[in-house]
Amino acid sequence: WAAGLAERIRSAILDKTYDTENHTFGNGTQDSLALAFGIPPENDRAAVGRSLAKVYRENGKKFDGGFMSYHIYPQLAENGEVDLALDMLRNPNYPGLAWSIVHYDATTIWEKFTLDKKRREDRSLDHHAMNHPSAWLLTHLAGIQATYNRILLRPYIPKDLDWAKASVGT
Repeated sequence: WAAGLAERIRSAILDKTYDTENHTFGNGTQDSLALAFGIPPENDRAAVGRSLAKVYRENGKKFDGGFMSYHIYPQLAENGEVDLALDMLRNPNYPGLAWSIVHYDATTIWEKFTLDKKRREDRSLDHHAMNHPSAWLLTHLAGIQATYNRILLRPYIPKDLDWAKASVGT
Protein backbone atom coordinates (compact mmCIF):
# COMPACT_ATOMS: atom_id res chain seq x y z
CA TRP A 1 0.00 0.00 0.00
CA ALA A 2 2.67 2.56 1.02
CA ALA A 3 4.85 1.81 -2.01
CA GLY A 4 1.88 2.34 -4.32
CA LEU A 5 1.01 5.62 -2.63
CA ALA A 6 4.63 6.80 -2.87
CA GLU A 7 4.69 6.02 -6.59
CA ARG A 8 1.40 7.89 -7.16
CA ILE A 9 2.83 10.91 -5.33
CA ARG A 10 6.06 10.71 -7.35
CA SER A 11 4.07 10.49 -10.59
CA ALA A 12 1.92 13.48 -9.61
CA ILE A 13 5.00 15.57 -8.83
CA LEU A 14 6.53 14.63 -12.18
CA ASP A 15 3.30 15.40 -14.06
CA LYS A 16 2.70 18.75 -12.35
CA THR A 17 6.17 20.20 -11.85
CA TYR A 18 8.84 18.52 -13.98
CA ASP A 19 9.98 20.40 -17.08
CA THR A 20 11.15 17.51 -19.27
CA GLU A 21 12.74 19.81 -21.84
CA ASN A 22 14.95 21.70 -19.35
CA HIS A 23 15.21 18.90 -16.78
CA THR A 24 14.15 21.04 -13.85
CA PHE A 25 11.51 21.12 -11.17
CA GLY A 26 11.63 24.93 -11.09
CA ASN A 27 14.56 26.22 -9.05
CA GLY A 28 17.61 25.05 -7.12
CA THR A 29 15.73 24.11 -3.97
CA GLN A 30 13.11 22.17 -5.91
CA ASP A 31 15.71 20.37 -8.03
CA SER A 32 17.72 19.43 -4.93
CA LEU A 33 14.65 18.10 -3.12
CA ALA A 34 13.58 16.09 -6.16
CA LEU A 35 17.05 14.54 -6.44
CA ALA A 36 17.28 13.81 -2.71
CA PHE A 37 13.91 12.04 -2.67
CA GLY A 38 14.39 10.08 -5.92
CA ILE A 39 11.71 11.87 -7.92
CA PRO A 40 13.41 12.23 -11.35
CA PRO A 41 13.38 9.23 -13.65
CA GLU A 42 16.70 7.39 -13.29
CA ASN A 43 17.79 8.33 -16.82
CA ASP A 44 17.14 12.05 -16.06
CA ARG A 45 18.94 12.29 -12.69
CA ALA A 46 22.23 13.54 -14.17
CA ALA A 47 20.40 16.16 -16.25
CA VAL A 48 18.52 17.42 -13.17
CA GLY A 49 21.89 17.56 -11.37
CA ARG A 50 23.24 19.72 -14.21
CA SER A 51 20.15 21.92 -13.97
CA LEU A 52 20.77 22.36 -10.24
CA ALA A 53 24.39 23.38 -10.88
CA LYS A 54 23.32 25.75 -13.66
CA VAL A 55 21.09 27.69 -11.24
CA TYR A 56 24.04 28.51 -9.00
CA ARG A 57 26.56 29.14 -11.75
CA GLU A 58 24.16 31.62 -13.34
CA ASN A 59 23.28 33.43 -10.09
CA GLY A 60 26.92 34.08 -9.17
CA LYS A 61 27.26 31.08 -6.83
CA LYS A 62 24.88 32.62 -4.30
CA PHE A 63 22.91 30.46 -1.89
CA ASP A 64 19.31 31.55 -2.34
CA GLY A 65 17.47 28.99 -0.27
CA GLY A 66 15.70 28.85 3.02
CA PHE A 67 14.26 26.19 5.30
CA MET A 68 13.60 23.74 2.48
CA SER A 69 17.06 24.09 0.96
CA TYR A 70 18.80 21.50 3.10
CA HIS A 71 19.69 19.31 0.12
CA ILE A 72 21.32 21.91 -2.18
CA TYR A 73 24.90 21.38 -0.97
CA PRO A 74 24.65 17.56 -0.71
CA GLN A 75 23.02 17.19 -4.11
CA LEU A 76 25.60 19.41 -5.77
CA ALA A 77 28.33 17.21 -4.28
CA GLU A 78 26.59 13.96 -5.17
CA ASN A 79 26.11 15.15 -8.73
CA GLY A 80 29.76 15.97 -9.36
CA GLU A 81 29.68 19.62 -8.31
CA VAL A 82 31.44 19.62 -4.93
CA ASP A 83 33.68 22.50 -6.07
CA LEU A 84 30.63 24.62 -6.89
CA ALA A 85 29.08 23.79 -3.52
CA LEU A 86 32.23 24.89 -1.68
CA ASP A 87 32.43 28.05 -3.79
CA MET A 88 28.84 28.86 -2.80
CA LEU A 89 29.62 28.35 0.87
CA ARG A 90 32.68 30.60 0.64
CA ASN A 91 31.01 33.26 -1.51
CA PRO A 92 31.14 36.57 0.43
CA ASN A 93 28.40 38.17 -1.66
CA TYR A 94 24.79 38.52 -0.60
CA PRO A 95 22.88 36.29 -0.08
CA GLY A 96 24.83 33.60 1.67
CA LEU A 97 26.34 32.46 4.91
CA ALA A 98 29.77 33.95 4.23
CA TRP A 99 28.14 37.38 3.81
CA SER A 100 27.19 37.46 7.50
CA ILE A 101 30.69 36.40 8.51
CA VAL A 102 32.53 38.87 6.27
CA HIS A 103 30.27 41.88 6.79
CA TYR A 104 29.07 41.41 10.37
CA ASP A 105 31.71 39.14 11.97
CA ALA A 106 29.01 36.54 12.64
CA THR A 107 30.08 33.45 14.55
CA THR A 108 26.73 31.66 14.30
CA ILE A 109 24.18 31.02 11.56
CA TRP A 110 21.63 33.83 11.43
CA GLU A 111 17.97 33.64 10.50
CA LYS A 112 18.63 36.31 7.87
CA PHE A 113 21.96 37.09 6.28
CA THR A 114 21.82 40.83 7.01
CA LEU A 115 21.60 42.67 10.29
CA ASP A 116 19.35 45.68 10.76
CA LYS A 117 20.54 47.01 14.09
CA LYS A 118 17.22 48.80 14.64
CA ARG A 119 15.30 45.53 14.24
CA ARG A 120 17.80 43.14 15.83
CA GLU A 121 15.15 41.62 18.10
CA ASP A 122 13.12 40.50 15.06
CA ARG A 123 15.45 37.68 14.16
CA SER A 124 17.49 34.88 15.58
CA LEU A 125 21.28 35.18 15.54
CA ASP A 126 21.65 31.47 16.27
CA HIS A 127 19.20 29.90 13.86
CA HIS A 128 19.87 26.20 13.40
CA ALA A 129 17.22 25.81 10.72
CA MET A 130 19.48 27.76 8.33
CA ASN A 131 22.52 25.70 9.27
CA HIS A 132 22.37 23.44 6.22
CA PRO A 133 26.09 23.51 5.45
CA SER A 134 27.17 22.17 8.85
CA ALA A 135 25.75 18.73 8.13
CA TRP A 136 27.13 18.86 4.59
CA LEU A 137 30.62 19.62 5.90
CA LEU A 138 30.47 16.50 8.05
CA THR A 139 28.67 14.08 5.73
CA HIS A 140 30.11 15.13 2.37
CA LEU A 141 33.36 17.06 2.74
CA ALA A 142 34.64 14.99 5.67
CA GLY A 143 32.61 12.07 4.32
CA ILE A 144 31.40 10.68 7.65
CA GLN A 145 27.97 9.16 7.19
CA ALA A 146 26.90 7.41 10.37
CA THR A 147 23.77 5.46 11.18
CA TYR A 148 22.88 3.61 14.34
CA ASN A 149 24.80 0.50 13.28
CA ARG A 150 27.39 1.48 10.68
CA ILE A 151 29.75 4.20 9.54
CA LEU A 152 30.46 4.91 5.90
CA LEU A 153 33.49 7.03 4.99
CA ARG A 154 32.99 8.64 1.58
CA PRO A 155 34.45 12.14 1.31
CA TYR A 156 33.79 14.41 -1.65
CA ILE A 157 37.05 16.28 -2.11
CA PRO A 158 37.02 19.71 -3.74
CA LYS A 159 40.06 20.85 -5.69
CA ASP A 160 40.40 24.05 -3.64
CA LEU A 161 40.37 22.57 -0.13
CA ASP A 162 43.70 22.09 1.63
CA TRP A 163 42.42 20.13 4.62
CA ALA A 164 39.39 19.10 6.59
CA LYS A 165 39.05 17.52 10.01
CA ALA A 166 35.96 15.98 11.56
CA SER A 167 34.96 13.35 14.06
CA VAL A 168 31.82 11.66 15.28
CA GLY A 169 31.47 10.16 18.74
CA THR A 170 30.26 6.58 18.72
